[in-house]
Amino acid sequence: MQRQLTFGGGVSPRGIRLRGQSIIEYVLIIAVIGLVIVFAGPSVAGAIRNQFNLVGNTVNSGATGGVEDGGTSGGGSTGADSATVQAAIAKDAKDWTLGEQKAVAEDIATKGKASPAYAKAKAAMDAGTKFTMKLTDGKTLEYRIIGINHDDLADGSG
Repeated sequence: MQRQLTFGGGVSPRGIRLRGQSIIEYVLIIAVIGLVIVFAGPSVAGAIRNQFNLVGNTVNSGATGGVEDGGTSGGGSTGADSATVQAAIAKDAKDWTLGEQKAVAEDIATKGKASPAYAKAKAAMDAGTKFTMKLTDGKTLEYRIIGINHDDLADGSG
């Protein structure tokens, strides 16, 4: 009797096909992919949405900003609050209304030192200009600008 040498390790005879295992592997792979989509999908979608918003804001600011207006002091700001900002620049800082203060703050947050209102707001801060507001309970609130310095603009750019 002769012995036959087999190098297959004796695990599985070659004549038997393993059809059921390959289907289970595909099902497991599909299940793992489904779990990844369910758990990571919302965060990826949020990141993509944020990128589209950044690009949209950049395109929008490029389309509406930078138009020089020859006759206005401070020049080329066109946008939703540009009239309010221009009105605030024309007035003394201590006479700014709360709406003008908000518009100036948003303009500086958007444009930084390039804002036409930056110099006036910085001068008001350096002079210690105090603003007052009458509250609904009859008391008067007094406040002032304590700082304009920031590292990033409102849109996240440096």
